[in-house]
Amino acid sequence: MTLTEESLVSLKKSKLLQMIETENKEENKEEADITAAIEPGCQCRAPFKEFYGSVSYHNAIVVNEEPTDDGNRKVRVLFTHPITKSMIPCKYYLDDKCKFSAETCRASHGHLVDVDDLDAYVEPDFTQLTLASRCLVDGYYQIKLDALNKEVAA
Repeated sequence: MTLTEESLVSLKKSKLLQMIETENKEENKEEADITAAIEPGCQCRAPFKEFYGSVSYHNAIVVNEEPTDDGNRKVRVLFTHPITKSMIPCKYYLDDKCKFSAETCRASHGHLVDVDDLDAYVEPDFTQLTLASRCLVDGYYQIKLDALNKEVAA
């Protein structure tokens, strides 16, 4: 009886190991597909570290690949839907007309991210956005939205 139990346990172990190996191969293949397809202009999700240490992923566009001394592939990304001021792209950076360095400019010159940390792009869901929802808007449009909210409230 113990011989059959041992053989059953052994069979179950081998099947579980095969399943785990198959899943790992699929995950590695997906990661390899994502990192291999990274080129300027492609969409992805990139990590953004808040000033207080929290890290969250946001949709972004790859601007370029940056050379590094440590051998890791790094890319500069701009976030497509910024939610903080430090995520807003510099209006002059892409035209090479910004007078400031990346460290001194108030707007973003892109965030340097390790390619291994990138995820697949997720289409944003704007169905949750309603009138009077908070959103990050620039200049002229903010005035229009404020006026619109006042009209609706009246």
